Amino acid sequence: MYRQGDVLIVPMKKRKFKKARRRRPENGRIILAYGEATGHAHTMDGDAVRLFDASDDDDLITEVLVVDEPTLLTHQEHHPIRVPRGMYRVIHQREYVPRPRAYSVNWAGTVTVVD
Repeated sequence: MYRQGDVLIVPMKKRKFKKARRRRPENGRIILAYGEATGHAHTMDGDAVRLFDASDDDDLITEVLVVDEPTLLTHQEHHPIRVPRGMYRVIHQREYVPRPRAYSVNWAGTVTVVD
């Protein structure tokens, strides 16, 4: 398992998917994610890896990374990480921001919390 900032790469067993759409490299790099504030990107060499949006019978889309040659995961604000050959699931960390609760008060003074 490899983590770089908000990108987590988890090894998975090789398998076939019902549908898979390959993402094309941009300027020779596969972009796994862009940084939230800076616009910097988590990237890998486009000649060494392939990235797919894949789905199974449940139509849940998973990002699948196939590393054909050991290569580096790079980002301008993090140390590079060497990723060996294999098949990986790419998971993006998301910040949880809870919804504010709404309150209503009726004419009798009863308070109701609305989630």
